[in-house]
Amino acid sequence: MRKILVLFGILDLVAVFISYQLMASIIVKGTYFYWVHLVLILLYGSMIASGILLIKANRTGIWIYYAQFPFRLMFYAGLSVGFLYPICNLFCDTKSINTLLVSICSIFEVVRLIITIFIHKKI
Repeated sequence: MRKILVLFGILDLVAVFISYQLMASIIVKGTYFYWVHLVLILLYGSMIASGILLIKANRTGIWIYYAQFPFRLMFYAGLSVGFLYPICNLFCDTKSINTLLVSICSIFEVVRLIITIFIHKKI
């Protein structure tokens, strides 16, 4: 169980690392500051916190993930297996493949939520 939590923590940190360009463009290039920017900055900040806490197998990381889950799916930002998306865009760039990848990443995120609920019940 703890190894799975550590894996989820590492996936969170990898997702933040991969999407650093989005965070930088929000912070640096944004001439206007919209509420969506604030939500994304808070989401990525909480992903760093949950990643570290999940690596330590702390229950607080699970609670933070529960709060993040709707925003991850709403903005398609910080998905756990979202690192597959830019990798596949290197090889092919068709709209149907992009739609399929977003669907697969969303399904994996829901599966991760279900696994996290089972782990939370057992801890």
